[in-house]
Amino acid sequence: MIDWTTARVDDPARDFSFQLGAAGDDMLQVAVDAYVAAGGRTWPGLATQARRIWEASPLTYGIFALETEDPVHRAAAEAMLSPEL
Repeated sequence: MIDWTTARVDDPARDFSFQLGAAGDDMLQVAVDAYVAAGGRTWPGLATQARRIWEASPLTYGIFALETEDPVHRAAAEAMLSPEL
C-alpha cells in the first residue's frame, strides 16, 4: 500500500479493471485465476464488469482531479477526456 487516498471496500472488478487496462484480457484471466486460487469468489460477467469500469476510468479520473483540485491531475484528465485538444 503506497497511500490510503482512494482506499475503500469496493467491487473487486474495479481492481481487475486495472489488470485489464495494463495488460489485456490474458492478464485479466491470470489475475482472476490467482484470486480464485487464493480463496476469492467471482461471478459470471466479472470480466465484462471489469471492462466497463476500465472504459469509464477517464470519467472517474476526471472526478478525482476535480475533487483534489490538483492542476497536474486536472490537465491529465482533460487530455484523456478531450483527446482532440
